[in-house]
Amino acid sequence: MPVKKNLFFIVIALIFLLPNLSCHKITGKPPLSKEQFSMVYTDYMLAVAQKEAKMAGAAVDSIFKHHIVETNEFKKTLQYYMKNPNQWEEMMNLISKELEKRSHELESAKIKELQATQKPPDTGEAQPILE
Repeated sequence: MPVKKNLFFIVIALIFLLPNLSCHKITGKPPLSKEQFSMVYTDYMLAVAQKEAKMAGAAVDSIFKHHIVETNEFKKTLQYYMKNPNQWEEMMNLISKELEKRSHELESAKIKELQATQKPPDTGEAQPILE
């Protein structure tokens, strides 16, 4: 359930960000590809949502290191998408799909873990000993 709760807060945060988008478009290409930025931004949003403010910085640094992304590249790419509302909407769709995929993967992993830890039901009958 925490993933769904965090997803809810992330979506709410995005709703508040959208009206703040500038009408001035930036031309050219962002430093990071759509796929790379969507993965980094997804991890970034999850880390910030799950960590206390003072611990979030370290988590974000490790995310950038994991994805081999410089902070400046991330910021410039974020600015690019925030200044281009149509592309920002596409990006949010990619991120939403990634969050949904991760949520399903987490739920599946939890179910498998639960099934692995459960003992088979005891039928009360003695099992024959095979020699």
